[in-house]
Amino acid sequence: MPNQSTVGEKKVLDDDIPFGISHEQIVDIPVDLRGFNNLYIDFLVSLTVSIDDNASRMARSSMLAIHSAACLINENEPISREVMEAMNKHLAEAAPEEIKVIIG
Repeated sequence: MPNQSTVGEKKVLDDDIPFGISHEQIVDIPVDLRGFNNLYIDFLVSLTVSIDDNASRMARSSMLAIHSAACLINENEPISREVMEAMNKHLAEAAPEEIKVIIG
């Protein structure tokens, strides 16, 4: 079962904080109103526009993606699989935030 329910609550900034000047990004980020996940073996970055429940769906989709990649296809599969999520990192970093520092 995916650990989708362990994603923290969305953290939003106060509406009184004005938008700042943006800087050119070093990497290209795909723009998709539904959201976007980019999964590596040890690193996951999820981005979305916060419309309706997109942020909640996006945050939980990463856990589903990991689960789908790691789950047994057949209960008789000869290779056992462990839980792939790094739960300590997940619990500390998985909640949606309007500002998030991504170190890599």
